[in-house]
Amino acid sequence: MNERYISQECLNDTGFSYTLSLINGKYKMTILYTLMEFKVVRFNEMKKYIGEISYKTLSSTLKELEADKLVHREEYPQIPPKVEYSLTERGKSLMPILDGMCEWGEHNRILLTGYNAKNAAEIVIASAAFSMFKIYVSLWIKRGINLCQTPCLE
Repeated sequence: MNERYISQECLNDTGFSYTLSLINGKYKMTILYTLMEFKVVRFNEMKKYIGEISYKTLSSTLKELEADKLVHREEYPQIPPKVEYSLTERGKSLMPILDGMCEWGEHNRILLTGYNAKNAAEIVIASAAFSMFKIYVSLWIKRGINLCQTPCLE
């Protein structure tokens, strides 16, 4: 059995870090969740559904997700302009992670004292990294994959 040492490894070299780099941001997970739940969504519908997000932030976040090939933007040449967003196949591959987070949130929100939806959503989002880590570790163990063998420093 090979013993692992933290001094010989680097978080940036892991699949966990890469995934987090794609979905890290205040609204990225919320947008991905919205598209997962509603499939095809227009810009103004998403703005209204999310609520507190500004038009500029929503637009720039959607552009980032599109650049990362997680979201597809379909523009229709008509007046007034019509733009729809949906998940790409790559974006859909994140659905098991989002589903796991939703299940965790549903299970744990009833355990919170003084539950309120806004606080519960913030807690679920704040614990997203930990939830994803657990999912990845279980997948790595099941598949016998060790993505953390590359030393960061040589």
